[in-house]
This record gives sequence, C-alpha cells and structure tokens, in this order.
Amino acid sequence: MKKAAEDRAREIRRDKNLSREQRDAALLAIRQETEGAFRDTLGDKGWQNYNRQNTTHWLRSISPNPKPAPTTQ
Repeated sequence: MKKAAEDRAREIRRDKNLSREQRDAALLAIRQETEGAFRDTLGDKGWQNYNRQNTTHWLRSISPNPKPAPTTQ
C-alpha cells in the first residue's frame, strides 16, 4: 500500500496539467484513501498503534495534515 500510494503521489506531482489546487486535492485523496485502507487492514486499534509510533511520516509527506480552519471572533 505504501509503495502504491507513493508512486501515485509521484505521478500527480509530475503532472504539469494539474493546477496547484487539483494537485493538493488529489494528494489529500491519496493520503485519506491509504489511511482508510490501513485502518481497514489493521483495525482501529491496530491503526492507532501504528499511527502513534510516528511511522506514518510518509503519509504526511504525501499530503501534510490539513490546517485547521480559521476561527472568527
């Protein structure tokens, strides 16, 4: 799963026909799909353990954690 996600992300980054917004959305979709596949495979507890061990840095390299929405005061 990791290699497939990284390969697809590399293809998207090289695609000059995509706008920045399209590229960011596609990379985020890859990250979310991959996280979901890992969660399905490992189960929720397994995913929490895997994710807690800071072994998911490669997922953040595909698409960083989304920035929190700005708060209005």
